[in-house]
Amino acid sequence: MPPPSVGLSFASAERASPRSKSWKIEAPPPSRSEKRRHPAVSFRMLAAGSRRGRGLTLVELMVALGILGALSAVMIPGYMNGMPSRKLKAAAREVFAHYRHARSEAVARYRAHRVSFDLDNACFHLEQGDQPLASACVLWEEVKGPRSLPAGIALVSVNGITTGVARQAFNVNGTAQAGNVIMSNSRGERYRVWVTNSGVVRMEKM
Repeated sequence: MPPPSVGLSFASAERASPRSKSWKIEAPPPSRSEKRRHPAVSFRMLAAGSRRGRGLTLVELMVALGILGALSAVMIPGYMNGMPSRKLKAAAREVFAHYRHARSEAVARYRAHRVSFDLDNACFHLEQGDQPLASACVLWEEVKGPRSLPAGIALVSVNGITTGVARQAFNVNGTAQAGNVIMSNSRGERYRVWVTNSGVVRMEKM
């Protein structure tokens, strides 16, 4: 009894393809789930990708430069106009920090400390005394180098003194001689840093 035939016979395969005796296996059509996982790329998607890869056109570049120029024309003058105010506030904060540091160093080292100002050159530095109380000190030693105020910032007065050298001292118990420092910028704006007798340091815009 002849065996059952499976698929095409050699004779039918030769008739279907007389020039080739090899088997031709065709893949089954993709299922719906495979189509969802591997969607076909349309011609529009390929065209859009080719347009994105070619870069900017001259018109697009000119439009971008125009927008950038307009933003710069609006933002840069505003930034420059606010520069004097920012410099003044930064200078006041630096004096405020020096006062706080002088007070803490006086308590920690058991030696009076003071901040010495040169009003003519708009600079200041920190000094340490040889006694616990500032009024009893004979010798003062510079412990922190001079710091200059930003350009355009002036020292108006220090404890009522408007020229020469003025000082603000702190004792080892945290107390101080009450006083204030007034600074101004080119616009006439002013900031004040002041110290109370108990050694509390504050800062405000005048």
